[in-house]
Amino acid sequence: MSEPSKLMKSSDVALMLGISQSALCRWRTAKKGPPYLDLEGNPRYRLEDIEIWLNRQTRLKEVA
Repeated sequence: MSEPSKLMKSSDVALMLGISQSALCRWRTAKKGPPYLDLEGNPRYRLEDIEIWLNRQTRLKEVA
């Protein structure tokens, strides 16, 4: 059985992403940010979900 993922608080994720907690909250409301778990009104994030989400945000610069 694999080891369970450690869940991260919004404050830790915001710090990791270099954004404010309020920005992260707005992303949750707009369904734009990384996936999260809602544990009785307390959002928690899995590190692997954040890494996958970040990889999907990568944009290649177009060459003119």
